Amino acid sequence: MLHGPGKHTYRLYTILDVFSRKVVGHRVENTETAALASALIREAVAGNKQHPTVLHADNGAPMRAGTTLDLARTLGITLSYSRPRVSNDNPYSESLFKTVKYDVDFPQRFHDIQHARDYMREFFASYNSHHRHSGLNYYTPDNVHHGLLDQTRRQRQQTLDACHARNPHRYRRKPTAPGIPPVAGINHKETTQLSHNSLTHRELPALWRLSGDLALRRGGYRWSAARMRALNSCSRKRSADVTRTKVQPVSVSAFSRCRS
Repeated sequence: MLHGPGKHTYRLYTILDVFSRKVVGHRVENTETAALASALIREAVAGNKQHPTVLHADNGAPMRAGTTLDLARTLGITLSYSRPRVSNDNPYSESLFKTVKYDVDFPQRFHDIQHARDYMREFFASYNSHHRHSGLNYYTPDNVHHGLLDQTRRQRQQTLDACHARNPHRYRRKPTAPGIPPVAGINHKETTQLSHNSLTHRELPALWRLSGDLALRRGGYRWSAARMRALNSCSRKRSADVTRTKVQPVSVSAFSRCRS
């Protein structure tokens, strides 16, 4: 949620490639609707000239609406959803939104919706091309997303070799430029459909996560241990329906929303 003048608030929607961390689509709107979510998905697919195999989203009404389901079916996308009350089903989007809001230039309030749209467009353009992501060993999302990793890694290795040649006594061993983590996925340590579709960069050219206004708050209710075990059991049964379908490891997506 982005704060505007007075009591006005705006919704920030983003689509994130989980492997490269590139924001492949976003929009700022006044409301949260299935039509706007579908439009963002359609724009992201058209702009990237590819669609993911699986689109992962939270359990919000726009992501479960018939409009979204029909669009996903038309594009050949399998929909997947976060489990209830499981916050780590959405780590990539939460991390991205923290990066957005902790930026030193992020305004406490936007003048109007156009101000918010202009700011987010410039921010994500800079994020994709210049942000040295710690989860990528400080490569930029664009370098990973567009297959420029080998070239960038060679340049980094040349710099390290030159430093080593000038002052070899400073190093215990010759420095080596690291690559990026070979695996990226949502709960990829478990055997799930998402993990099967998020193995390596060569097998997974695009892994997206779509995000919006998250409502993953338990509220003021107190749950007994027996009640929580029953809820977790139901969650596992629900997610099992998703994991039964075998999908070729090509790409994965995720959809979520931002709320402060």
